[in-house]
Amino acid sequence: MSFNNRVKNLQNALASTVLTGAAPQVGAGNTVLMNNVMPGTLSAKIVMAVKTSSMTMTPSWQVSEDNSTWVNAKGFNNPAYVATAAGTGSTVTTTIQLMGDMALSGHRYVRAIVTTASGTADGVADAYSCSYSWIQNEGL
Repeated sequence: MSFNNRVKNLQNALASTVLTGAAPQVGAGNTVLMNNVMPGTLSAKIVMAVKTSSMTMTPSWQVSEDNSTWVNAKGFNNPAYVATAAGTGSTVTTTIQLMGDMALSGHRYVRAIVTTASGTADGVADAYSCSYSWIQNEGL
């Protein structure tokens, strides 16, 4: 299979999903089964729309062995995830490409999440969406 045929963009997409309630709220992207993903190539395109004043959204990764119990994933030097989107009272939309750490490949299931901090999500304009890109393993 040629390289271009192995590049998988915008896979397992989750349409815009609203968040409701007091922080912290966790919004999860769809799950990626890692047996098809070449180690070190997974990334997530995350679009965050925040309206609620003072509310922030922080993207990060979670891993699971059973697709039921999820654990927050951190890099080898324990880096802090940083809020990427912040509300101002008017909707602010931020799009990022969250790169996956090589260690994600050691788990059966992976997903991107966004976590709110401070404020109460309005259930209308405070939203996120997520899709993934990777290179498929050879021979699949």
